[in-house]
Amino acid sequence: SVLKYITGESEPTAQSLENFKFNISRRAYISKLSKCKFLHVIFPDKQSVIDDEFPIPIKSRLGDRYIEHIKQDGLQGLVFYPADFLKQTLGHRAYEKLDTHLSDLGSLLVLARILDLLGYPAPVALKEIQACINLRKTVTGDLGNKLSPPLKQNTTKLNPDWTYCKLSSNGSSNNGQIDIYFSPESSTDKRLLIFGDSF
Repeated sequence: SVLKYITGESEPTAQSLENFKFNISRRAYISKLSKCKFLHVIFPDKQSVIDDEFPIPIKSRLGDRYIEHIKQDGLQGLVFYPADFLKQTLGHRAYEKLDTHLSDLGSLLVLARILDLLGYPAPVALKEIQACINLRKTVTGDLGNKLSPPLKQNTTKLNPDWTYCKLSSNGSSNNGQIDIYFSPESSTDKRLLIFGDSF
């Protein structure tokens, strides 16, 4: 239960912390051999950023615990946990009211920081992307969906104005799904590989 970690009732196991350290170290090593830049990003839970709205006192943030564990080996520069960054820059606008996922504006801000940390700042491109967050939609969000009847909210989503091709596998959204994007109008020949999971 995530709630038990938030309240401090449960703690990550020593094995879990060691697994995390090993994974970061190993992935960074493989990336270096492949001459690729590497960054591990922990997207924060909503309550880790908007803690003043959470009805239960927060005693622990899991992202902080894992980063603290890898500091003794000097690996913290390989991990980005933008909880404080989002709180200081966007606050409540980092998330939709009825969703636990970042808003498109929140995602864009994290993307900008990721590019900075990897050494690829792109202020002009990011400003152009921000201008494309202009599509007004009515959605329920993953929190609104849990209520009966579902609650809805108005939101503004990314509405790309550039050409791209998307290829997808037949995997489910959280199990083996592969998405490949090609952008013939890209201003760079660089490639980005993302491995993502939920928890």
